[in-house]
Amino acid sequence: MQRCLVSAVLAATACAGFGSTSASATTVNSVGARFATLAAASTMSRGALGSSHLSLSDPSVSLPPTPNFTDDGLCVFYALDNSNACNQDVVDAINHARATLESLPSLLFNTAAYEGMTVPEQLFVIANVERLARGVAPIAGLTTQLDSIAQTGADNSTDPSFNGTAQLTGGAWRVNGGANWAAGTSNPLGSDYYWMYDDGGANAWGHRDNILSGYATPSLCGSSGVQNYMGAGDTTGVAVYGTSFAEIFIGACGPAPTDVVFTWAQAVQRLAPRISSLTPAAGSMTGGQRVSVSGGGFQAGMAVTIGGTSVIPTGVSATSFTFITPAAPAGSVQVQVTTSFGPSALSAADRYTYGSLPVITAVAPAAGLMAGGQTVTVTGSGFTALMTAIIGATAVTPSGVSATSFSFTTPAEPGGSVPVRVTTLIGTSALSPADVYTYAAVPVISAVTPSAGPVSGGQVVTVTGSGFVAGMTATIGGTTVTPSSITASAFSFTTPAESAGYEQVQVTNLAGASAPTSAAGYLYSALGSYVPLTPFRILDTRSGLCGVHRCPALGAGQNLALQITGYTDARSGESVPANATAVVLNVLAVNGSASSLLTVFPSGTGRPLASNLNFAAHVNTANLVTVALGQNGTSDSQREVNLYNALGTVNVVVDVQGYFVPQAASNPAGEFHAIAPLRVCDTRAKQPANGCNQGHSTDNQIGPAHVLRVQVSGVPSGVGGVGASIPSDGSAGAAVLNLTAVAGTQATWLSVFPTQSDGTCATSVPPSSNLNASAGAVLANRVMVPLGPSHSGGPNTDVCVYNAAGSINVLLDASGWFGSSMGSPPTGAQYQAIGPTRICDTRSRTGTLCSGHPLTSGGTLLVAIAGIGGIPGSGPVAIIANLTAVGGSEPTLFTLYPADVSPKPNASDLNLNPGVALPNLVVVGLASGAHLGDLNLFNAMGSINAVLDVEGWFQ
Repeated sequence: MQRCLVSAVLAATACAGFGSTSASATTVNSVGARFATLAAASTMSRGALGSSHLSLSDPSVSLPPTPNFTDDGLCVFYALDNSNACNQDVVDAINHARATLESLPSLLFNTAAYEGMTVPEQLFVIANVERLARGVAPIAGLTTQLDSIAQTGADNSTDPSFNGTAQLTGGAWRVNGGANWAAGTSNPLGSDYYWMYDDGGANAWGHRDNILSGYATPSLCGSSGVQNYMGAGDTTGVAVYGTSFAEIFIGACGPAPTDVVFTWAQAVQRLAPRISSLTPAAGSMTGGQRVSVSGGGFQAGMAVTIGGTSVIPTGVSATSFTFITPAAPAGSVQVQVTTSFGPSALSAADRYTYGSLPVITAVAPAAGLMAGGQTVTVTGSGFTALMTAIIGATAVTPSGVSATSFSFTTPAEPGGSVPVRVTTLIGTSALSPADVYTYAAVPVISAVTPSAGPVSGGQVVTVTGSGFVAGMTATIGGTTVTPSSITASAFSFTTPAESAGYEQVQVTNLAGASAPTSAAGYLYSALGSYVPLTPFRILDTRSGLCGVHRCPALGAGQNLALQITGYTDARSGESVPANATAVVLNVLAVNGSASSLLTVFPSGTGRPLASNLNFAAHVNTANLVTVALGQNGTSDSQREVNLYNALGTVNVVVDVQGYFVPQAASNPAGEFHAIAPLRVCDTRAKQPANGCNQGHSTDNQIGPAHVLRVQVSGVPSGVGGVGASIPSDGSAGAAVLNLTAVAGTQATWLSVFPTQSDGTCATSVPPSSNLNASAGAVLANRVMVPLGPSHSGGPNTDVCVYNAAGSINVLLDASGWFGSSMGSPPTGAQYQAIGPTRICDTRSRTGTLCSGHPLTSGGTLLVAIAGIGGIPGSGPVAIIANLTAVGGSEPTLFTLYPADVSPKPNASDLNLNPGVALPNLVVVGLASGAHLGDLNLFNAMGSINAVLDVEGWFQ
């Protein structure tokens, strides 16, 4: 009950006791300044029955109230106070007295129902509660006649008088009776306290005797009806004592009075226990669940049943208690409470349902998109129409509910696995692997690296993208492969053997399969031998030439698809056949508006993390590119390459130098033979002896529009202590040379081409260039050039170098040669094209083995090649790669050579000024002895970073 604070001091007066022949006497013990505590002694005529009318022994002492509701401020002074707070205060005092004086349980009854009664009815109820607590039969009812008599006593603040009444309305005869009155106690419960527990002094228990006595007995009434009746009244207008309450008790024989206004049966109906809720209202058939019951009218010692089975209530208060469910079969049962006022009425509020916990055995499908919207069917048992369902922490609406299945639509959620749970009245389904649903994005492939490889398979490929998970499946061309090293954004697999052609890599997780896109493309290609061509121009965006199409300059972030096969050069009649696996191109960036880079890669594949050409704004820069030929889908009959520009706008010129095509391994024509880098030409003065300047003290520069013939075969005269060279017996059909332009007097371009059949160099302007250099620059570019004879009928040994403007020194460093279709060259190695793959980047946090290892002045970096980036661990003897120098602190040069060659060769691959990024294609043999499969990269001056992107290998 809630309490309220009222400043009041209550004075209590209690007087009692009258019989059929005597009046009562009142004794006042003391009167204070602000309040009076009055104790009353009672006299009562017991007639012939004497003390036998008393049902229980009286307490030995009178007990003042604790808490003292007369002056603790919770009850209003000198007025009727039927408030919840006041009643509870008095009940607390009554309970204290019951426990102290008689060891009785606390007074518990439906206070809300009690407070809704009239004061006479409340007096009637509390009198009967006291009787029942001590095993005495209740008074039968209130009558109008006796109420009137009691009211007169209340109005007069004295014990009621019978006024000579001998016969009750309806004919019943009074046998005996008693009466009580009390003043200044604010409410009936307060009066009850003074009548029952603080009656004024030792052995002064007349009021208590009246309440507990039985005035009609079979010995008095004989065979006639035995009834006890009561009257009650109250007044709030007494000047001296304040509120007054009076009761009259009558024992009657004979017929029942006709003016009964309130019966004990009616009181019981109001005060009987009631159940308003059970929490929870359902549970397992195994029982053992604690149920909380709310309601009213609960009492200590009450009986509780569920489905007819007795249970023990605990934590009993007037409004609540708990119990533990016993085991029972499935079904709905009712909880019932029985107190001294009778059983609780059965209703829907007291129903408890026994059943089984819901169980989820399957969720299908068990995965879907993070965007949600997927219909999921859940199977199991114990599902009900009013159940709730959640996935993760989000409630969903079940549909199509049966006992064994239901469906719902998934909401949007972040990626990951979450449980599906169901809650019925019985409880919540237990977590298990069967209820797991996985939110996932459909996997996306953003790159396959390398994007091309051998038809024999066995290549380790790395796939990057998103949505990769353990347990996913991966295929290439429909053939299942085994993913390894799986993260959310990458995994690897080893390619199976497959015939040459274009395939798609596809990944399938629980959410679905990755879409087939060019980023997922992969090219199977056979080993090829090199076929040099008379260079021809296939792309010049300045004029719009774009093979069989027309195309403009490349803008920032723009990609150009250039068809290579199916185009024949009108001037030379040269073309690249449809079965070519890779093409050799000289790519020239012309007057770009911003510093940028170009990446050349196979069509139908994702753009790799690699570059072929880094150039400054408004500078013409060329580089040789060897790139696998791609195709735009399996039905594409042509072969294409893509050119990507990162920043600004740039014109691009592309000259075809040659191609690789499948040949029988027994055919040595076009097969490659690597040699340690060998300088075969250096026109500068005072350099070691070579074919272009035998130690002369003056430069042997090439003048404007002049051609220099150079014998690149054999070891140049005067050069000793070197290993293999390009053979001079005609076995070599083409040479791999690094062309370096050194400090020309004007901006110029250089072209390298074979001698004519009579051993002379053509003097006409060549149709294509190999290198474009500004005045004073030192710049290199790789060339793969056919060899011509030094004289009519002689073996192929020579090349010609043309300079367009000014005077310039040139260097030629040989790193290998391709077998001739004439003569009897030895068997060499064939080329395996792959998609451009970055295997070394000395800058920090690049994820390569070289990361964080920049080159120092005069330092050599050991670069692992075999077994890295899709290159086999055994078999390759040389690679084609793009080498880029980045941001050197001083002018320097790079030399890349086999790791088992010593001393370092007198050759260079890159020459550059500080602070620039500059590329050059390298064709270099791998170590066959110590450091098998590795390379050495030498830096001459300062500190600098290097990047190496492999485009294929020879084996």
